[in-house]
Amino acid sequence: MSEISLLGKKIGMSREFYKTGQSIPVTVLKMETGRVIQIIDQEKRGYKAIVRRDVVRVITPGTLTEEALLDEKQFNYLACVVPDKNKWGLSFVDISTGDFFVFSGTSAALLNTLLPLRPREILIPEGVSETEIIRKIQQETQAALTQRPMSRFGLKTAQNHLLQTYGVETLEGFGSFQELEVRAGGAL
Repeated sequence: MSEISLLGKKIGMSREFYKTGQSIPVTVLKMETGRVIQIIDQEKRGYKAIVRRDVVRVITPGTLTEEALLDEKQFNYLACVVPDKNKWGLSFVDISTGDFFVFSGTSAALLNTLLPLRPREILIPEGVSETEIIRKIQQETQAALTQRPMSRFGLKTAQNHLLQTYGVETLEGFGSFQELEVRAGGAL
C-alpha cells in the first residue's frame, strides 16, 4: 500500500519555462516553512503506457524564484554559515536578484550581520545544528536549516566550486577573501 501525504494547499497553476523555449505545466502549492519540494516532469509514451517521471528542479525556501510566491518587499536570502574555532564564515545570496555577499567574523558579528537579513534557508555543515549560535539564529529567523556534508565546506572544494561557477581561474578579480569567506561562499 502506498502512502500519500499532503504537501501543501493548491493555489494555482503555472508553467516552468526552459532556455530552449519549452515549458511544462506545474501546480503551485503553498507550503509550510522549510519544506523542500521537487518539480517532476511527467512524460507519457502511448496509450496506457508507463509514465516516466524525472526530477527537473528542486525548490527549497532559499531557492524560490516565482514572483507570485515571493514577498516583493523582502529579500529571499539563502545563507550559508561555516564555523572554525572562534570565528564564523557567512555567505548569502538572493537568487531572485543575484545579490551575493560573503563575511567572516566573531559569533557576535555573525549574529549582527545575519539576523537582520532574515534568511529563508541556511546551509550548515552536518553536526553544527546543535551549537548554541545556530539554535539562536534558527529561533530568531525561523529559517529552514539544511545540513550538508562537511566535505562540501572544505577550502579546496569550495574554491573549485566558485571558480567553476564564475568561469574564472582565480578569485583575485573579485577581491581579497578570508578562508572562511571562500568556504562559506563555495558551499552555497
